[in-house]
Amino acid sequence: RAGLLFCVIIIYLTFVNSCSPQQQAHPTQSLISTETSEQSPTPTRTPVIISSPTPTSTITPTTLRIYSGTQVPRPQSAISVENADSVIRLALWGKGVNQYSRSLFSWSPQGDLIAVASSIGIFIYDSKSLNEIRFIETIGNALSVAFSPDGTALAVGFWDGSIQLWRTSDGALLQTWGDEVYDPDGSNLTTGPVEKVAFSPDGAILVSSSVDGFRLWDVSDGYLLYEAEASSVISVAISPNGETLAYLLEDSIKIMSLLDNSIARTIEPPPALNAFDEEALAFSPDGATLVTAGYGFDDIYFIYFWNVIDGELLQTLETKYTSIPLSFSPDGSVLIFGITYGSGMNVNEYEIEYGIEVWQIDDRIRSTRIDTSGIPRNLAFSPDGAILAFSSSDGIIELWNTVDWLPVGKIDLQPFYEPKILITSDGKSLYSWDRNLNETIGTIRQWNLFDGTIQNTFHPVPEDQGSGMAILSPDASIFATCNMTEGRLNFWRTSDGVLLSAADRDYFEGIFLMLNPITSLAFNPENNLVAVGWKGGQIEVWGKRGRTYFHFTPHSGMVTSLSFSPDNKLLASASADGAIFIRPAPDPENPYEEISPIVLAGHENYVESITFSPDNTLLASGAGNEIRLWSTTDGSLIYSVNVPEMNITGLYAITSAPTSLNSIAFSPDGTILAYGRLGIIYLLRTSDGMLMQTLKGHTDSINSLIFSPDGLILVSSSADGSIRLWGVAP
Repeated sequence: RAGLLFCVIIIYLTFVNSCSPQQQAHPTQSLISTETSEQSPTPTRTPVIISSPTPTSTITPTTLRIYSGTQVPRPQSAISVENADSVIRLALWGKGVNQYSRSLFSWSPQGDLIAVASSIGIFIYDSKSLNEIRFIETIGNALSVAFSPDGTALAVGFWDGSIQLWRTSDGALLQTWGDEVYDPDGSNLTTGPVEKVAFSPDGAILVSSSVDGFRLWDVSDGYLLYEAEASSVISVAISPNGETLAYLLEDSIKIMSLLDNSIARTIEPPPALNAFDEEALAFSPDGATLVTAGYGFDDIYFIYFWNVIDGELLQTLETKYTSIPLSFSPDGSVLIFGITYGSGMNVNEYEIEYGIEVWQIDDRIRSTRIDTSGIPRNLAFSPDGAILAFSSSDGIIELWNTVDWLPVGKIDLQPFYEPKILITSDGKSLYSWDRNLNETIGTIRQWNLFDGTIQNTFHPVPEDQGSGMAILSPDASIFATCNMTEGRLNFWRTSDGVLLSAADRDYFEGIFLMLNPITSLAFNPENNLVAVGWKGGQIEVWGKRGRTYFHFTPHSGMVTSLSFSPDNKLLASASADGAIFIRPAPDPENPYEEISPIVLAGHENYVESITFSPDNTLLASGAGNEIRLWSTTDGSLIYSVNVPEMNITGLYAITSAPTSLNSIAFSPDGTILAYGRLGIIYLLRTSDGMLMQTLKGHTDSINSLIFSPDGLILVSSSADGSIRLWGVAP
């Protein structure tokens, strides 16, 4: 009997072993020390693969993809407690943002398509007409994109460290792999954004690079073949024959054989070089020459030509410009690189020039210079070399012919950064306003709420007026902008962009304003007063002519949000110190009347947003994932709820200056409370705080939420550069 049992166990173990996946064919390798290791490392871990066996779409059947200029489906009923679980996205406006991308676009191998990465997905354009022919929506911020050598697939790298493969013909998701970036609290970075993706010439290997190193993937099954975990890896390039990979460290160049993953040689930098440029690395089309660039010790910028075989420095070019990306023409006769150059004797006279220089390789002389409107980010020739495409930090991709170097077209993604929104009282128009990359007020747009067409635009503040914030009056007739560090408010008429008046706090001067900028603004319902909050905790209420009706310092931290009650009787303020104050709104007839405020205490975190209920009796506040509802009569807490923490794929923040968020809103009848946290919108029942629905789609923080006056539509805006309309499925 014992012998029989032993035989059964042996047979069972043999069966289990035969069914176990065999991974020896795909060893994962790790570069232990990029400074010293010259041998192929040993396998260190088994790759984690998340794959889709059959192509799937990221858009659920109930999601309607309606874009700007297309009639928005009108729900038959307002969003309510009874139908909150049926709310879907009705429309998507905007094309996202992409100013951080180092691999923003990619030519198809045939040269007929251009794929562009965006914070909300991938846009594919016809390279001749420049018409958009396909949009692939993603659930994360797409940071880099590359066509496969046969053009049938697109590799997309995301901010969260993951990579996806999409089928070009129909936009179907083929495969997903990569590590998670965020811990469950959504804050701790564990893997870097995928800044670049590139296929080997035969399409068998995909290279991905990020701030934590680079990886080699088997495209057929997504196995991780090799991993160089080194924070000092700043750029990667594959040779045209696919046999060699070069990567830049801060103090050297490594040439690696892709045949056995061994380090073939290390190239040390010349003595005059201070540091290599992280975006300047390219093989010549014949694979014989490697080009790098970097900063010298005497404000000189160098471009180096290296022999790939023996690492010999062939030639050095010197320029006064700072180069960013560089690229060879397909025939190897031309080298192009982006430039940034500053000049001027002092801050007021200092000017920055942006452009692209074209150098003839044989003569090593500059033949052409192209001026650009922003910092050059990406450069790429069409496969036949007839067209040069390049992008700038302003979100525009320009195309120039390479015969006479004249422009032939452009793709304008029209990005808007950190957009805020307001719906007019008649429910027909939506206003949005955003910021430029240099933190000044960007463009005010008036949208038709029924079809998303832009009816009017204007730019209220010149770009040289410093950092700014803005707010629209409740009736949308006046737009107020402020220079945060100068304490000045300008009031503009939204219909034609005419400057109506200015308010200036001249007694706040110099260093005080630099250290204590304006951080929050709010119009009162009568459109004649503006509440102003400061980083130091001060609050003032100004008239449109600059008169101060009210001034006090209730908070010990930055004022993060201000809100007037709908009846104009109360003013609430919130702060980074977690405190909320409610006091009577200032009376212009008795502006300095001292009235003790109601103090709402209990939030332990930064209070991001506050808003009054339509009947003025409640105040809702949001801090992190906690929402609190308060009585405005006595300040008592009605309830506190915590919405679920969610790991938002690809989330990142582009805010570099304090801004007031309006990410909490009541429905017109007050029965629903909408709260935006990171990229998620939560719909709660006001009476008890019960979570009824979560709306997903945004890939970055929610900047604004607002219901239409009839309650049919909820509109959200996000730092992902999009505006989305939500409602009950028609």
